[in-house]
Amino acid sequence: MDDNPRGSIRNAMSWLVGFVLLSTLGLAITSVETAIWRWLRHVASVPLTIALVVGAAVGLSSVAAWRFGRLRGEAVGEVLYRAAFALRMIPYRLWELFMLGHPGNGRRNRRYPSVGEFVLADGKRAGGPQHDFGIGWHERRTRDAHRVTWIEPTGELVAVRLGSEGDQQVEVLATIRSEAEVERRLADSDYA
Repeated sequence: MDDNPRGSIRNAMSWLVGFVLLSTLGLAITSVETAIWRWLRHVASVPLTIALVVGAAVGLSSVAAWRFGRLRGEAVGEVLYRAAFALRMIPYRLWELFMLGHPGNGRRNRRYPSVGEFVLADGKRAGGPQHDFGIGWHERRTRDAHRVTWIEPTGELVAVRLGSEGDQQVEVLATIRSEAEVERRLADSDYA
């Protein structure tokens, strides 16, 4: 048992998410199995239905073993971890949608071909404090390095692709009211 109450609550919540996920997955699988069984019983005899179900299970297991290799504890844990993470992200994605954010791949983000054009589009971007959050940020698809900066007067969090001076494209990632909120949001982000 964790002595830290917040840690205990976090652990309990992770178990709750796991139970809900496994129960939901179990119900879905059971519903599909029941529907298949009823259909097979409608078109075939009981011995033939049993033979078909066993044959399908052996066939699917063989294909999975050939394609993915031996099932290990880590693989099961990884699947559960990814599923639990997806479930935990649902409230945040809904909140971003409610606040007119654009969760996802960033295709709808505003982009500027250069820092100069970015500054020309809004004069407030040139003056006032700017807070850098490092130059080791990478785009998932291309792995291009970026510098991430929060511009205090406009509240814009931007990523500037590193390269030659003329090739520094700017992407507006979000508009955030405070530096503390930027730090909170970036705390769990990929930084390489």
